Amino acid sequence: TVTNNAGTSTISRTNLIIVSPNPASNMVPFTESFENIASIPSSSDWLVENNGGNAWEINSSAAYTGSKSIRLINFSGNPTSQFDAFITPGFNLTNITGASLKFKVSFAPRSASSTDALKVYASNDCGQNFSLRYTKTGLNLSTAGIISSNFVPNNASQWREETVNINNNFYNNKPAVRFKFEYQQGNGNNIYIDDINVIGTSTVGIQDIDFLSTISVYPNPSQGTTSIQYNLSEASHVKIEVMDIAGRRIAALADEKQSAGSHQYSIGENWLSGIYFINFSVDGGTMTEKLVITR
Repeated sequence: TVTNNAGTSTISRTNLIIVSPNPASNMVPFTESFENIASIPSSSDWLVENNGGNAWEINSSAAYTGSKSIRLINFSGNPTSQFDAFITPGFNLTNITGASLKFKVSFAPRSASSTDALKVYASNDCGQNFSLRYTKTGLNLSTAGIISSNFVPNNASQWREETVNINNNFYNNKPAVRFKFEYQQGNGNNIYIDDINVIGTSTVGIQDIDFLSTISVYPNPSQGTTSIQYNLSEASHVKIEVMDIAGRRIAALADEKQSAGSHQYSIGENWLSGIYFINFSVDGGTMTEKLVITR
């Protein structure tokens, strides 16, 4: 709001400041096929950068897994040399080594002279600074040959899996790693991304891994109460808390020494629709399960 002798003028802007949790809520291994995300950036921690023309969006026209993927329309409505990007949520790579990012891509240039480029950047400070980790351009980016008409992939052969290596000290064991997918329009066609996976090797002990493999969160997605079940092969210190998409703690279920055997909690009965993250920790081993509530 600005006020002077001529009067007062007020301009409001939304989504200018984004607060992301640090350490990040998403633990490794992580997979996202966009089936439970209605749109971006609303109702999620995914961000979009767009200065005009078309923007990255969730769509149900094509997918490698399920029925949804993230898409950028370039056949029309996106000027040449336009840059468009989306940024993933943060990932907690604490106790993780040998980390990598995998994703499926489907793209078709409109001609042999297309100069379209897809670049993937990584950040170890929750998105404040990014470094280039992957790039492909022109025909090297193509997964379906040259297609001059509006491109929509119609079978699995028109997709390709890509791997981004982040196995170094800049990202291993870091609590808030994010990725940026940036596309530069070079008279190309539509591009689709699906099945974004972050993987790595956990450095936690065998008992911790045994515990994490017994965790069950069901039903998920849920329209009401969700049950959390797990089994301890021996007495261990267990901590369980639930965070919302903004990193606020919604519930603290346990922070205590628990006996060997089965344990169960019920959550979500009066919770609002949205995305939640259930953080588990047992004697240093950690894991996060995403819970989607729809009412």
